[in-house]
Amino acid sequence: MNSETTQADEKDALFFRWLGVGGIQLRWRERVLLIDPFLTRPSLKEVLWQPLRPNAELLQRELPQADAILITHAHYDHLMDTPEIMRQSGAFAFGSENAVRLLRATGVSKEKCISIQNGEILEISPFQIHVIEGKHIFVPFFTPTQLPQEFPPPQRPWDYKMDCCFSFLIANTDPSILVWHSVRVDGAIPAQVLVFDAELSFAALEQLLRLVKPRLLIPIHWDDFFLPLSAPLKPFFRPLERGYFRLGRLNVIDYVQRLQSLLPTGKVYLPERLKEVTLSLIDAAAG
Repeated sequence: MNSETTQADEKDALFFRWLGVGGIQLRWRERVLLIDPFLTRPSLKEVLWQPLRPNAELLQRELPQADAILITHAHYDHLMDTPEIMRQSGAFAFGSENAVRLLRATGVSKEKCISIQNGEILEISPFQIHVIEGKHIFVPFFTPTQLPQEFPPPQRPWDYKMDCCFSFLIANTDPSILVWHSVRVDGAIPAQVLVFDAELSFAALEQLLRLVKPRLLIPIHWDDFFLPLSAPLKPFFRPLERGYFRLGRLNVIDYVQRLQSLLPTGKVYLPERLKEVTLSLIDAAAG
């Protein structure tokens, strides 16, 4: 393989990077798409007692480029870092009405905050993205509600009120990617790669796999987001089981083995936080 071929393959390769929690970075054809980037990760003490403030230096160091940002829903661990990333990079952000209103309340350019709806197809060059509305897992005191048109800048977790949540199918990449953020499976579309939150129950995941038929399975949102990026990665919770709730931290090895048993002809990839990988190569190994 000559150097020109290598450079061409590199330019068209699809790069994936897990940012921790629900955050994803996709780099393709020299453009960067972020989904729910959240790197500041305030401690539980800070969350309870202090105003939430993005770590601008950390965001500049880890995310120097961003062309567009997709927001699945408006909770703070999915949205609070987005305004600072937008200021530093000039990125556009796409999300629900609440997400857009929260972004605008922080003072970012209104023209760069774009409201999206279920069923839309977003052409964010070079990405083509299908928007699929879902249902968030129940969280006490964080039930869905509609924000007013105007309000002060958000400072505490309960200021980040969710109205609806979205999943996204990136349809025109190779491989195609479904980023699933819903405890329901209705609306799921076939894709070669399925990225999903580990809060999804195994019963729902089995149904989802039958609909999506992925070759590659990537679980995210399983790390303890009250710990900073500088701390060793630590699992957060176990997925819900039918009929009861099991307290305790997720056993990652057992979890991956069980996922693999649900996808015997494919591959489960447990991402390393902040490590960029060529997704097409991992998918090829799965096939």
